[in-house]
Amino acid sequence: QPIRKNIVQLLHECNQKGLQTILLSDYGCAEEKLKALGIPLADFNYITDAPSWGALKPQTSLLIPLLEHCNATPQTTLFVGDRDDKDGASARAIGAQFMHVAH
Repeated sequence: QPIRKNIVQLLHECNQKGLQTILLSDYGCAEEKLKALGIPLADFNYITDAPSWGALKPQTSLLIPLLEHCNATPQTTLFVGDRDDKDGASARAIGAQFMHVAH
């Protein structure tokens, strides 16, 4: 429970500072997962899943077009995730920063 509260707080702070927040799920049903976790959908500027982009994390053929779509660059992107092998690897693949969150 505390990690979810911290994530919600982080999202609120990002929004207050005008930072774009994007959710990239490895699988579909991202909105349903957020609702089940009690994380407000409105806290994200963009919600998508990797299959919709034709690849899975950490493939750059997914990451670069997604960043371009959101007018972001690796230098302005912070990946936040619970899996170093997927989320951390994604960040490293494009030269972005990574924040690991444990369960």
